[in-house]
Amino acid sequence: MKVILFGAGASYGSEHVFPNPPPLGGQLFNVLRRDSPLDWGTITGSLRDEFEVSFERGMGALLASGSHALPVLMQRLAIFFAQFRPVQSNTYAELVEKLAATGKLSEIAFASLNYECLFEIAASTPNRPINYFGSHDPSTHAVTVWKLHGSCNFLPGPEITASRGVSYGSGVLFNTSVRVVDPAQVPGYCLSNTALYPAMAHYAKGKQVQIAQPVIQRLQVEYAEAVSSATTVAIVGVKPNVEDPHVWRPLAGTPADLLIVGDEEDTRRWAGGHRDMRPTQYLGAHFRSSLDELVRAL
Repeated sequence: MKVILFGAGASYGSEHVFPNPPPLGGQLFNVLRRDSPLDWGTITGSLRDEFEVSFERGMGALLASGSHALPVLMQRLAIFFAQFRPVQSNTYAELVEKLAATGKLSEIAFASLNYECLFEIAASTPNRPINYFGSHDPSTHAVTVWKLHGSCNFLPGPEITASRGVSYGSGVLFNTSVRVVDPAQVPGYCLSNTALYPAMAHYAKGKQVQIAQPVIQRLQVEYAEAVSSATTVAIVGVKPNVEDPHVWRPLAGTPADLLIVGDEEDTRRWAGGHRDMRPTQYLGAHFRSSLDELVRAL
């Protein structure tokens, strides 16, 4: 078995995206302020300063403040990420087709830290559905995609409701199932009479999950077990962050060959401090230019 983990750098570098490639973390706050001036655009003062230092710091400060603006901000974040679509020659689509052509696709489980659905849309066909939940089964035609921080199209199940106007902060947990929808349905849900938002981790240190936490934690377990037993693991466009142990601890410990596409200095520094003598190979800085070498190495 093999595993590929995608981060924001993969989607940003996948090219050929409508309306444009999604921003990296360092760009996200200013893009959201322009996109949602009536909610993200109202963040000012010291909180705005924190967001401008880093999105994770700003989100951490927002959570610590106990602000009841959180649900609306998360709804708008989901709407923002639901808009992205791969178009012809998108790098995700090329990767899937090259893996399928070489007979390697069925061997690979995919994981993603991204809230948008670019990879799943690019990978799915009527005869190749997406398996978001459960173990990878190479005997089926399904493409396994574990969304480790949730996804904009993971709506809360019907067993829990909260009408718009219900006020709550980050300390409230909603233990609910998840129903997967087409991303096009996300704006309608988030703008309806609900105070809930899709099952998406807070983009802050610790990646707290407020909606459907057990569901997302189970996906993280599936990923960790797969990485630990894999023969090859590739990480594409993921900035090392040891404060996310659910992501990086399995990568540090796996005896698998580790293939890296991304920032060379950051990933080599992380590998030098955490991989010991385990096999680690740096393929290149950019998804598009490293695509063929990645497929060969898998």
